[in-house]
Amino acid sequence: MVALYNNPNSVEFSALLPSATFAIKETGMYEIAVKRPYLFGVIPTSINFRLVDLKTNTEIAVFQSVNLFSQRKTLSGERIVPISEFKVDDTGSYQLQSFNPEKFKEKDKLLVTPKTG
Repeated sequence: MVALYNNPNSVEFSALLPSATFAIKETGMYEIAVKRPYLFGVIPTSINFRLVDLKTNTEIAVFQSVNLFSQRKTLSGERIVPISEFKVDDTGSYQLQSFNPEKFKEKDKLLVTPKTG
């Protein structure tokens, strides 16, 4: 897990993992984005996710939200494309499950970060 953009509420992990557990320290809207080190290639967008609040063992709704115009690039040229979003009302530990990790490439990462726009 790595914090990005000096935001302690952002995490990233390999997109090839079927699940990842992370802490959310602030309530609000979050986005799930694909971070890809390649400039070319199709970003998988029809990915099914399941998010579980580990404190209450309840499922949080994750909605597909693809807007290719909202993609951004890091200073090293990596593309970041938001593909889903969710809202959390409680802080704590959450587990994100991906039902389609085979759609990603080896160096792809998933980035969970507070939604900014």
